[in-house]
Amino acid sequence: MTPDILIVCDAQPVNATVTQLEVPVMAVPEAARQLGIPVTTLRHWLDGHRIGERLYEPVLRVEPIPTADITWGELVEADYLRSYRLKGVSLQKLRQFVQTCRERFGMRYPLAHLKPFTDGRKLLLELQRDAALTDRLRIVYRLDDGQLELDHRTESWLERVDRGADHDVALRLHPDGIGSPVVHDPGIASGAATVHGVRTEIVREQYEVGEDTRDIAETFGLSLADVLAALSHENRMRPLAA
Repeated sequence: MTPDILIVCDAQPVNATVTQLEVPVMAVPEAARQLGIPVTTLRHWLDGHRIGERLYEPVLRVEPIPTADITWGELVEADYLRSYRLKGVSLQKLRQFVQTCRERFGMRYPLAHLKPFTDGRKLLLELQRDAALTDRLRIVYRLDDGQLELDHRTESWLERVDRGADHDVALRLHPDGIGSPVVHDPGIASGAATVHGVRTEIVREQYEVGEDTRDIAETFGLSLADVLAALSHENRMRPLAA
């Protein structure tokens, strides 16, 4: 049985399984490929970087860690940050916001937990105000009727997260949406993108050497739709050589 630890969320103690988030899943270059972002970008998010005399602190870690691997929690949070970066949002102010979330929610990976986005919205709103985030950077909004709503980028990301029936942490990611069979699961292929246990990059390799999609499906016990979904995912990460 996976052990639990006690965390604090919005002044209320709750139990959450976090060991899965702390498990190393893959090397940083491979994680960058899986996320579809440059390796240098992911390294900057993980360990920070310096430009001239200016030091940019890490976003995904409290401090740089001498390791070649990325944990499942870091991969999940990197996917969240990626969704903001795709919209051209700067991470300079979000960096401090994420660090504050770690302290106030008592979580090493606050963006990989779903509690802050559900029961913790009030605290998120307060943290945003304290960090003086602009409208483009905010995760939570207060509507005229007093209701707290999530930013559309956050909602879009949460729709791709599978937390299971009784879990508050991200168990799986659906990079192309829940309607696609492509999934990132830390228990399968070290969290790499797969379709029913087959890595999408293997499907890609077979296709790029000239294998017919129906033959690929038969070889790996997949449906034709699974193969096409895998190729679509790979093409989105890096255009197919076909």
